[in-house]
Amino acid sequence: MDDTEVVMLLILIGVIPSWLVHIYIKNYIKAVLLSGSICAFLYPVASWIELGYLDPIWLFGLISGFFWGCAISLFVGIPFWYVRMKREKHLPCPDKFQNSTCELGEKESEDKKPKDE
Repeated sequence: MDDTEVVMLLILIGVIPSWLVHIYIKNYIKAVLLSGSICAFLYPVASWIELGYLDPIWLFGLISGFFWGCAISLFVGIPFWYVRMKREKHLPCPDKFQNSTCELGEKESEDKKPKDE
């Protein structure tokens, strides 16, 4: 494989498990750590498939694979985190969606109305 294919493979090995883990695990930190662990296992396996033998520095591959997997998972998990926080009403709706079905935004706009006394 040439260098571009290797980089694309390593990115896919990081993105796909991160995406799947973030779908099924709601806790953001646990999902990041689990997907980092899965990537740490998959990077040496991909190297073993490519080379035909286990790389002599496979332990370094486990450690660096864990950190790369966690870094990729941090970015992949942001949309999942945002949608879950919005569903649980921890994030306000944007101003342009105030008239939609966003309950939190409606409550905020009701609080801003002057009270008749």
